Amino acid sequence: MIKKNLLLASGLLLGGTLLTGCGQAVSDAAPAVSAGTATTVENCGRTLSFGAAPLRTVAMTPGQSELLVRLGLADKVVAEAQSKGRKLMPELAASGTVQQLSQQGPPSREVLLGVGPDLVYSPTGYEFTAEQGFASIEQLKAAGAESYISTAGCLERRGSAEVRDLLVDIAADIGLKGGVYGSRMTGGGFGGCTVSLVRADKAQAITRRLYTVYLEKAGIEPTIFATRPSDGARAVGM
Repeated sequence: MIKKNLLLASGLLLGGTLLTGCGQAVSDAAPAVSAGTATTVENCGRTLSFGAAPLRTVAMTPGQSELLVRLGLADKVVAEAQSKGRKLMPELAASGTVQQLSQQGPPSREVLLGVGPDLVYSPTGYEFTAEQGFASIEQLKAAGAESYISTAGCLERRGSAEVRDLLVDIAADIGLKGGVYGSRMTGGGFGGCTVSLVRADKAQAITRRLYTVYLEKAGIEPTIFATRPSDGARAVGM
C-alpha cells in the first residue's frame, strides 16, 4: 500500500477548523443548490431538478453511503451497491430495509430500477454505462430518478486540461451542508496541497471522509497530522 503524508492543520478560524492536506490532481466543481422546496443542482454539465427532497436514494458505493449518513440522511437511503463484502453501516442496517444491490460491480439496470430510486449517487459516470448493462442517466430520468456524480468522477473533466486536486474535489462533494466552507489548492513544495475551512464540530467526520475517499480513488493511504495554526514569521525578543 502506498502512503502519502497529509498535513491536517486543525484550529479555530472564524468559527471553523482549517484542514490542510497534500494529494493528487483532478478537477473541481461545487454543486449549486437553490433555496426553497424546488431545488436545482449543477452536476457534470447537467442541471438536476428536484420538486422535493429525495426520499429513496441509492448509494453506488459504501463511500457514498458514509457521506449520506454523516449528513444525517440515513433514513433516505434505500440501497447500496458495490459493497465489496462490507456490512452496511449501523445507521443503515438499523432500519432493516436497506438492500445491498451488488458486491463487486454496479448493479444491473433491472436490479437498480427495481428498488424505485428517486436519486442515485455515484462516484463516477461509469456506473451509468448502458453498454455494460447498467441503467443510464436517461433511463433513470425516465423512471423518475435523478443521478448525481461525485465531482471527481465527471467524465468530461477527466479529459480536460484543467488540473485541480483530488482533496478539493472530495471537499466540494461534502459541501456546505457537510461542514466545508471552502477548499483550495496551495503550494509550498509539497507536490500539490489543499487548504479547507470547515466547521470545527464536523472536523473529525470530514477528516474520515477525506481519508476514505482519497484512499479509494488514489490508492494512497494518507497519514493525517493535526496541529493548530500559529502566527507567521515575526521578530521576537531575545
